[in-house]
Amino acid sequence: MQNTLQATAVLKLNSFHKRANYCHPFGALLSIMLCLAGIGRAGEELPLTARIHSPTNGSVFTASRGIGISALAFGGQKVAKVEFYDGAKLVATDSNAPFNFSWRASARLNGQHVWTARAYDATGNVATSAPVRITLDLDPSAPEMAAQNNTPPSAPKPRISN
Repeated sequence: MQNTLQATAVLKLNSFHKRANYCHPFGALLSIMLCLAGIGRAGEELPLTARIHSPTNGSVFTASRGIGISALAFGGQKVAKVEFYDGAKLVATDSNAPFNFSWRASARLNGQHVWTARAYDATGNVATSAPVRITLDLDPSAPEMAAQNNTPPSAPKPRISN
């Protein structure tokens, strides 16, 4: 009985994986969990789905720093990009999994922020995540974080002496 059960799970997982394109490093684990939950039965195609993975709803930040915001996006088609919104304002776009960015927080942004992620697949479908509310409560007298430079550091230049 145990061998039959294992074979059935593998067959379900293999057919499920062919219909789903996960764009997250934990995609295989997620597909196993969905398969075991009975989602993704043969013949079904998963709809495009977006979810903010981090930070969690209700988080409060008290230190001025870059806040990592990441989203899970998956569905039946390849995910083309994920946009990150603070309220109605588009703040960042990422077209490479895992979908994330670092938001530079400062005291001038103190208060509540409502973040959503909007995923787009290759065929034009769009999915919007549930909102995630976070609060910034930063000390206005603390020095602001230095501007972020996303370019990799260059190699040190050789010293030439006469």
